[in-house]
Amino acid sequence: MIDDSYGVIGSMYQEVFELYLNIDRQELNMPPDVFLLDILELII
Repeated sequence: MIDDSYGVIGSMYQEVFELYLNIDRQELNMPPDVFLLDILELII
């Protein structure tokens, strides 16, 4: 278990999530279902 009482880990995930959403999905050459699964994992 990780103590995130200062919110540092949550902030890091938010930054990664925002960067991931801004990736040009045409350049990724990744199926949409894989991309959406990644997003869901980052959210959870």
